[in-house]
Amino acid sequence: MELQSQNENIQHVIAKYTKEEQKLDSEMKKCEVQRTKMESCLHIGRIRDPKKSLYVKNDEAKNRNKKLLMDLEMCRARLRTLTSFTPTEQELAERMMTYREYLSNM
Repeated sequence: MELQSQNENIQHVIAKYTKEEQKLDSEMKKCEVQRTKMESCLHIGRIRDPKKSLYVKNDEAKNRNKKLLMDLEMCRARLRTLTSFTPTEQELAERMMTYREYLSNM
């Protein structure tokens, strides 16, 4: 008797888990179908509106170009200030002569 009740319990547990497994399989199939539908809708949306993605790319390019132009302007200004404060050859020669005189007097 005891062996029969154990077998019944085991069969009951196995039946319970097979039902759960079947339920999960059906839910997974539904999810898979829904996922493929969503992917196809996204793909169709991309095909229908290529100008939208081009517009986004154009905006990104415009922003990138604006930043590049700003960086170039800053470099240009930096170079301009460097060249405006660079001493001429005559000034360098005078300073070198003054420094040599200073060194010789030491």
